[in-house]
Amino acid sequence: MPRLPVPTPPAWRLSVVTEGAAELKFILPCDDGSMTVLELTRRLVERCQSLTPSVPLVADRLVDARDGSTLFPEDSAREVLDDGDTVKVFLRRTNTEDGSGEIGGGATRGRGGGATRGRGRGAGSSASYSSPLN
Repeated sequence: MPRLPVPTPPAWRLSVVTEGAAELKFILPCDDGSMTVLELTRRLVERCQSLTPSVPLVADRLVDARDGSTLFPEDSAREVLDDGDTVKVFLRRTNTEDGSGEIGGGATRGRGGGATRGRGRGAGSSASYSSPLN
C-alpha cells in the first residue's frame, strides 16, 4: 500500500508593530510557528534592520499586542500566539560598535512589564525585565 504524504502544517504569519527607535508595521512569515520567541524576535529585528539600514537596532522586549503580555524568549511561538496575531516589539538604537546597546557590553534592562526569568507568568509584575534578546 503506498504511503500517503504527511501534510505540512500551514505557514504562519504574524503582524508586527514596532515602537521606539523605528516605528514600522509589516507581516512576518513564521514557518509553522514552532520557532521560539527568541528566534522570532531575531527574525523580526533582521526585517526591521533591512527596512532601516542606517539605524542600528536592538529589541528590548516582545509583547502580545492584544493585551500587552510579555512573551518570554524560551517559549515556542505556537504555544503563546495564534496564526495571524499581532506582536509589538520595543526597539532602541544600539549605542556601541559591538551592537550590545551598552558601553562595555553586558546585559541591558528593558522597560519592565513582565516578570523576571525564573518567574511565574503574568502581566502586572513591576519587576524589571532583563532581556536576553540582545
